[in-house]
Parts: sequence; C-alpha cells; structure tokens
Amino acid sequence: SIAKLPAGETRAVTLNCLLEKAGLRVLTARVGPDDLDGDNRFDQVILVRDHVNILVVDGNHSEKEPDRSSSYFLMHALSAVKDPDRASFYLQPRVVSARLATPALLAKQDIVMLANVAVQAKPGAREVLPTDFAEALEPFVRKGRSLVIFGGENVSPDAYNKVLSKKLGLLPMPLKQVVKLPPEQPLFFNRGSFN
Repeated sequence: SIAKLPAGETRAVTLNCLLEKAGLRVLTARVGPDDLDGDNRFDQVILVRDHVNILVVDGNHSEKEPDRSSSYFLMHALSAVKDPDRASFYLQPRVVSARLATPALLAKQDIVMLANVAVQAKPGAREVLPTDFAEALEPFVRKGRSLVIFGGENVSPDAYNKVLSKKLGLLPMPLKQVVKLPPEQPLFFNRGSFN
C-alpha cells in the first residue's frame, strides 16, 4: 500500500490476485478518498487464461538426437512437470522445426519463442525461418502477443536487423555483433543505460 501519493506523482504498484475462472473479466482498482471522487476508481477488462500456449521454433531441431536441439533445455524448463500432468499444466509448449513454421501455427498461440533461428540463409544454418512466418509475426505481436528470441550461432545480427527490425519493426533495438572477451575480463552492464 502507499500511505500518501502527492499531487501530480505517479507510482507503479504490482498487485496479485487469483481469479476464479478463465475468460474476460473486469478488474477494478480503487484509491482512498480525496476531493475528486471521479478519479478514485479504474476499471480494466482483462483476459484471464487457464493456460498459455507457447510455440517454440527451433533452428536446430533434431528428432533423432533431441538433446542436440537448440530448444532442448528450454522445452524442459517450460514443461517442468511429470508427463501425466502436462495436459493440465498452465504452460502448453509445442516445438516445431524452423523450416516447418507456418503462419497457421500462430492462430492459437500466446507466445512465440525463436530458439537459435536463422531468418535468412546463412552458411552453417541447417534451417531458415520461412518468410511468410516471419511476416505473420508482425500482426501477431501487434495484437498484444509476445515474441521471445534466444540467440545462437544461427542468429545473424545483420539479418535480424534487416528482417525483424527494419522490415517488420519487431525488435526494440538493433542487435549488435558478438563480443568475445577473455574469461578473466568480465562484462558488466550499466543498468542505468541500456544501449
């Protein structure tokens, strides 16, 4: 709770609640009384999900040797329950090879994760994301769904910047080239400035 909120000041507050069932619900927030009663209440319609559908697109998918797939550990992390409980688990991941990714697969997904996926032909990349799938990601994200990208040897910063940033506007900032440092020289990030 916030004891006092001075005039003109804004503060973000994280609230947690458990809603009884899935579907569209009205969530209402109220603040304490002041001289202007009309702005003390905020109503928001939210979509409550009973599960989250996740499409994982793998740039090195291998059915013969699953542990060599780029998404191997990611899929284990997303399916952190025993096999009999997977159907009722709140995360419902599905993995597909990059070359088999089609726009139709996006229809019932909430999140798309690209795991080491080449977006343009590149030496050494076994599979390339189809152009129609990449283009379908733009309206997918604009509708409020999520795109998560995991890098790897198949990810070319120049290609990602050209296709996903300049053409489709999906990257928050351009990707830079890989920086290699000796193990004895740690890399530090300035949390005050993300460039």
